[in-house]
Amino acid sequence: ELTDETVGGSVVLEGVLVDRCPVLGCWLKLRDDSGEIVVDLAPNGLDVRGIAIGERVRVMGRIGKTRDSTVGFVASGIEPSSR
Repeated sequence: ELTDETVGGSVVLEGVLVDRCPVLGCWLKLRDDSGEIVVDLAPNGLDVRGIAIGERVRVMGRIGKTRDSTVGFVASGIEPSSR
């Protein structure tokens, strides 16, 4: 569970991009064996418009405050995953 106490921890997630912001590509949903998580890309100016839904990706980031002031995963980088 993501709480205020976990804010700031660095994290690398790998999984399949299953959904994304249809307008700006400013958020994505990533799925792995443990479930799905929404990843906020906007705070660091990232977007996923060039990555196809269903593609496997690695997302680097931290647990932090998202742009809607909730605690969540904020990405600092994204790249294709070969796994």
